[in-house]
Amino acid sequence: MYSGINRLMRNFTPLLYAIKDKDGKTLTENEEFSNRWKEYCSEMYEDNTNEEMKQVESNDESLEPTRSEVEWAIKQLPKGKSAEGAVEGRRGRGRLRRRWTQDISDWLGFSVREASILAQDRDGFRSAVWEATSHKNPP
Repeated sequence: MYSGINRLMRNFTPLLYAIKDKDGKTLTENEEFSNRWKEYCSEMYEDNTNEEMKQVESNDESLEPTRSEVEWAIKQLPKGKSAEGAVEGRRGRGRLRRRWTQDISDWLGFSVREASILAQDRDGFRSAVWEATSHKNPP
């Protein structure tokens, strides 16, 4: 019988509720707990800021962001997403759409239709391509 009681009591630890007040004194009674809780909550909601702190807070709003702050904010943006708002300036977003034929005519100096006519003459087309690629002497 004693062994059974000892086995049950071995793992028993009594619960002790205690908190400390503002001065560090240990409080153990329920009424003291509730008084301390009221005191703590009233301290949290008090406005303890002085006039100097209020002045500093109002001056912070007028400062412009530094370069490092702007760089940090840009790094925080998600990848592949653009910032909200309109892009300033007259140019539209992105690159102008072009066809590959426009690039070829810019490089060769004449239109693709003219190039197809010129392609029938093999030597003439070869010299035109050679000229467009900026080589000094044709083959």
